[in-house]
Amino acid sequence: MTNVIVVGGGPGGYTAAIRAAQLGCDVKLIEKVKIGGTCLNRGCIPTKVLLHASHIRDSFKKAQEYGFSVENVSFDWKTLMQRKEDTVKQLTDGVEAILESWGIEIIYGEASFVEPHVIAVTDEQGSTTKINGENFIVATGSRTSLPPIEGLRSEGVLTSDDALCIDELPSSILIVGGGVIGVEFATLFSNLGCSVTVVEFLPRILSNIDEELASMVHEILSFKGVAIHASTKVTKIEKSGNILTVTLEGEGGKTSKVEVSNVLLAAGRLPDTSALNLENIGIKTERGRVVVDKYMKTNLPHIYAIGDCASPFMLAHVAMAEGEVAAENIAGNVRAMDYTAVPSCIFTEPELASVGMSEADCLDAGIPIKVSRFPMVGNGRALTLGEAIGMVKIVAEEKYEKVLGVHILGPNATELISTAGMALMLEATADEIANLIFAHPTVGEALKEAALLLQGKAIHFPKA
Repeated sequence: MTNVIVVGGGPGGYTAAIRAAQLGCDVKLIEKVKIGGTCLNRGCIPTKVLLHASHIRDSFKKAQEYGFSVENVSFDWKTLMQRKEDTVKQLTDGVEAILESWGIEIIYGEASFVEPHVIAVTDEQGSTTKINGENFIVATGSRTSLPPIEGLRSEGVLTSDDALCIDELPSSILIVGGGVIGVEFATLFSNLGCSVTVVEFLPRILSNIDEELASMVHEILSFKGVAIHASTKVTKIEKSGNILTVTLEGEGGKTSKVEVSNVLLAAGRLPDTSALNLENIGIKTERGRVVVDKYMKTNLPHIYAIGDCASPFMLAHVAMAEGEVAAENIAGNVRAMDYTAVPSCIFTEPELASVGMSEADCLDAGIPIKVSRFPMVGNGRALTLGEAIGMVKIVAEEKYEKVLGVHILGPNATELISTAGMALMLEATADEIANLIFAHPTVGEALKEAALLLQGKAIHFPKA
């Protein structure tokens, strides 16, 4: 029986462990803290609980349009925190039960390679056990990136992990970083009534997202009252009493100060591999990231690496796919990782999701393209929901209209994007999407209309 040791129990790690067990391997899973990793415990899941609560509060603003009179609404932060903990526990307990059902041994402690086939695990009491392994899958995830800012250790400065465990809702908060994490927290805190400032070093927020849709998110956040400072960096944080004074430096060296109750660091994440002793056993890394091939294999043929510690995409769903690939290859089923249609989802309000190439990507690559934009205001379901802001944008190859990218801002965008991803995987053309019958009334019809619009045949769009 093939022996597999998985290091890290996040989405990538537990998926790899389960798939390896399904393929008949003897599997051990080493986890430093809690099964579920960052995603289940300190990332995807807890933030979505809080975001859902913030959407509920924000919906009260629209209630009068639907005949409701909502007055004197109270909100208890501690109740919400308990709801978050209960949700996380239900999911982590469920994953543990599934692992146990497949006969996977879970070992808690911090892992470090002693030799290429020997790993040491140190538990909370400091006791170390050495384990021999035939094959290894490294899935240790990532850690918060801390920017070089004077006063970073001041009380009231939070990481994204800290922000999910605070005792009370901040009255005001400055978020360092306008990427996915920063923008989601800006949505969350602004919906819950906080005064929010976002500081982004680059010229715009969501720099890796289609510029047109990112600009719309900027406008939406600004309308909510979020102050956004692009092309700006935080140079200093000073604490006086309960107030943090944050010094900003904008273009041309112009400085300004903002006073807030809290600062949230959301400047990205870094591979978490420092404790593994990888270099000493000859594993190649680049700035902490494990170097792997398309089979998720390192330069040592019996050691694989997946997820945030090795992947070009720091996304839980990518880590899970990579975990399946690594397990399949260990079991002798040759399978390469395919990044053709990796969806990106941002849980703003409305949601933003994309898959494939952006308009700018295609222009940079010299690919002749056609682009269509179907507005959500033309979609019946979006209007019934009172969420008609946004669009579906399709980027297609000019000659044959092969779909190269889909970008969606609107209700249920994070659900609809998987349909678009399937179209990319199947190398579908706009005509093939347009010929699919979508249920009515659904937001998904906007994808069909965008495909029709590319051909000048959209039904719910005026003649040009």
